[in-house]
Amino acid sequence: MITYHLRLERKPQFFVYVLTMPTMILVLVSSLVFILPVDSGEKVSLAMTILLSQIVGLLVLSDLLPPSSQNFPLFGQYVLVSIILISTSIVATVFGNAKPFRVTSHVLQ
Repeated sequence: MITYHLRLERKPQFFVYVLTMPTMILVLVSSLVFILPVDSGEKVSLAMTILLSQIVGLLVLSDLLPPSSQNFPLFGQYVLVSIILISTSIVATVFGNAKPFRVTSHVLQ
């Protein structure tokens, strides 16, 4: 009788360096959107760039993981929640910058 002992070990450095660290850095950079002044024209473009890079990160994550309909990975939930928060900050920034329409009447004398 022949017995084999296999020892399989997963090395998490790939996921940490390729997925987790960039996502956390993007979430930290997204907080800078609230520090920028309202008059800055780059506030919305910074938030949109971060949002698009988070979406690309979610696509990379879905390509790396095997398809499964039973459960969504915890890291995928983290990325999805950060996408929702960044989208909310974009909406808040756009509506916060909107100036109300003022009707002024000019009376000729």
